[in-house]
Amino acid sequence: MTAKRLLMLGLAGWMAGTLAASAHAAQQAGTAVIRGRVFAADTNRPLGRARVSVTALGPGGGGQATSTDADGRYEIKELPAGRYTITVNRSGYLRLAYGQRRPLEQGKPLQVADKEVLSNIDFLLPRLSLISGRIR
Repeated sequence: MTAKRLLMLGLAGWMAGTLAASAHAAQQAGTAVIRGRVFAADTNRPLGRARVSVTALGPGGGGQATSTDADGRYEIKELPAGRYTITVNRSGYLRLAYGQRRPLEQGKPLQVADKEVLSNIDFLLPRLSLISGRIR
């Protein structure tokens, strides 16, 4: 085979792979929305700049993340139907998962249907604490 023919075959293979990946991405785009707010547990004040992450469970696994605004609000759009875990973290506060009641406890997955809008998925983040001192 000539170099030109090899180049053409390689280019055709690359284009086919790119089109297949684009079709798969289009299938994965969803219409569900999850929104809520994040508050400090001790003051009930909204927490801006908290990181909210949504991770799909099962095959494919992908996810999305966003940060809360100054009023503690977040919204994650275009989620495909499925089961998700939602975690929130912010500097100075304990990381929490949706449905978690105590530290070190696992959160609960959230089921989302296509075109569903889940509102009021709110979090109360407790402050981290530290004990320091000397033992004599």
